[in-house]
Amino acid sequence: MKVLKKITAVTLVMALALSLAQIVAPQAEAATKKITLIKGEAVSITVYGSTIKSVKSSKSSVVKVKKSSKNKATVTAKKKGTATVTIKGKNGKSLKYKFTVKNVKLDVSVVDINNVQAYSTSVYSYITFKVTNKTGVYLANAKVAYALYDNTGVAVENNDGFTVYALPNKASTYYTVKYYYGAITDAVGVARATSSSHSISYKYTSISSKITIKEKSIDGTTYTFSVKNASKQSSSGYADVAFYDENGKILAVNQLSLSVNKKSTDTKRVYGPTGAVSYKILGKRAVYSKYVSV
Repeated sequence: MKVLKKITAVTLVMALALSLAQIVAPQAEAATKKITLIKGEAVSITVYGSTIKSVKSSKSSVVKVKKSSKNKATVTAKKKGTATVTIKGKNGKSLKYKFTVKNVKLDVSVVDINNVQAYSTSVYSYITFKVTNKTGVYLANAKVAYALYDNTGVAVENNDGFTVYALPNKASTYYTVKYYYGAITDAVGVARATSSSHSISYKYTSISSKITIKEKSIDGTTYTFSVKNASKQSSSGYADVAFYDENGKILAVNQLSLSVNKKSTDTKRVYGPTGAVSYKILGKRAVYSKYVSV
């Protein structure tokens, strides 16, 4: 089964606050800061301490920059590559940024198709996708479109997609799509950029190995867990909890929050589907975020 393509573009607008007044030596060359953008992102740069005299990109085909007002400039990532942007103020001071532009890359595969006889004449299908981030940066969210096929090979649904969240580089998450109009025999997920984003203001470090999850209780469809964070940093992120029917097929994959203060234990709950007889934690993607001055 053929799976996945690359995300081809990302649209996002973020704001950066850059202060030319922080440059001490008026005529000295400012230290070049490094920022990674995703193709299609547009960054609005607001300058404090001076109005902008000029802006320049070393390679406009990769990164385009334009002065949008007396103290604002817009930087747009055009294609994969690197370019240096120089912003000069009328007070004689300047800042330089080296932008690296990446294409968002997600690998999407189908890990389970579960066709369930719901009524005498009805079949419900549960299709579980695995999404892996291979972009090189943390993604706050990403959208994946998909197509579902019946046993004749005809596409019975083409959907704009589902959104996955909090996906560190090289990490994977899972998502179950429900189809209520018959049996599905094949599915293909296509990574799209309609709502993918990442943050350049924070550095994300994985601490999944410091997270311990233990079951506390199961009450109907409510599953309660004890989540311990042994790290010296507060954690955020999710664990993927897969719920299985009596045949060992997936009915749903839901997210268990891993937001826990440093050196603490917290109680977290996740809700499973009716008919689930077992569950399995497929993976953890816990991180701590550190603010990075840009």
